[in-house]
Amino acid sequence: MAKIPKIAGTLTSREIDQRLRSLTNPSTAIVRAMRRKVTKELSALNASEILQIALQLLKTSGHIHRFFAYELILFHPEALASLDTTALDQLQCNLSDWAGVDTYSSYLL
Repeated sequence: MAKIPKIAGTLTSREIDQRLRSLTNPSTAIVRAMRRKVTKELSALNASEILQIALQLLKTSGHIHRFFAYELILFHPEALASLDTTALDQLQCNLSDWAGVDTYSSYLL
């Protein structure tokens, strides 16, 4: 995964990836708790920066990274409002199962 440079001391997508990979029991509740913490840590970022991080996370295979990336956008009002057709096309990359499609359509559309 390409590393996005740190922005004003915030987390990078690589650091978020490492946190997600370190989870021994990645239940929905645990992943959401982590996402809430990360959302607070990234609250100073603008929409474009949140989208960059989400897109980097989507380059990692696995439904947990996709779920996390979509929730990161969903709970950043500026990022969610900024989604246009180009961004939505990018965010649907590698959709290959119903869980991903459902999360994409429920959270981002």
